[in-house]
Amino acid sequence: VPPYRFGRRLKSNDPRLAVSISRPDARIHFALVCASRTCPPIDAYTEELLDEQLDASAKVFINATTHLDRKNDTIGVSMIFKWYRDDFESSVSDLLRYIAEYLYDSESADWIRNRAETLRIRHTPYDWRLNR
Repeated sequence: VPPYRFGRRLKSNDPRLAVSISRPDARIHFALVCASRTCPPIDAYTEELLDEQLDASAKVFINATTHLDRKNDTIGVSMIFKWYRDDFESSVSDLLRYIAEYLYDSESADWIRNRAETLRIRHTPYDWRLNR
């Protein structure tokens, strides 16, 4: 459950569900971390550049928060992937491949892809410190 939620989720019979987004673009989570230490280098999101800006947000966040433990076949990922699990890829192996797509280091990305079926995930604490 995400921390500091303002209210409850909508019930299954709530009429507002008809106009809500059922499966958001998962990259939006990375764009929303502004002011944190993993804030993307974007001042304002624009319609013309939105796709590239969301990719940039994902890259900055994932590269700052993903840690590989090759010795123990473990990957440390942000709690965002646990809190908002339903917004990301459905299987663990697909989630790991999704994360690998945004890594700057292609060797690390290949390592994850090649072990996506067997890697263990460790959720790391979210860094609440503000950008300085």
